Amino acid sequence: MTEIIVKPEPADQPDMEALMRLSDKVAAELYPYDARPSFDFIALASSGMVMFVVRTTNGTAAGCCALILNAKNTGEIKRMIVHLNFRKLGVGKVLVSSLFGVAHAKGITSLLLEVGIRNVAAQYMYQNAGFRERGPFANHNASTSSRFMEVSALKCDFAKPA
Repeated sequence: MTEIIVKPEPADQPDMEALMRLSDKVAAELYPYDARPSFDFIALASSGMVMFVVRTTNGTAAGCCALILNAKNTGEIKRMIVHLNFRKLGVGKVLVSSLFGVAHAKGITSLLLEVGIRNVAAQYMYQNAGFRERGPFANHNASTSSRFMEVSALKCDFAKPA
């Protein structure tokens, strides 16, 4: 795999907007009849959200996600997406591992997320990182098309030596 770099970046960039359009497209294909709330990253940036971007050394955006810092020392992972050209190369794993490091440094004790039930690849990756099912959290409601997951931010199974 090409060497990659993960770092926080502003959300208002053309390649970030392209990744969010890809995320919307993938969600529409997986869940054509379900309501999918819009997510305004630029507006949320002022409310404690940090956007993380995975880039190749030549600057190509390979993937991204948002981390929203919540009360009670929790962080919510939102809208993780890996560009189609970089899937199955470990980009998602690198992104999740980086979020564990950031969470630990910021005193976050657990990471939460919502993932669609048809997004089997993402569920598998999260489970391999140590995430386990839990009930809805924050302003989320129970849904037949979603799974809610949580992991201790002090533990990342991806970080274990092979």
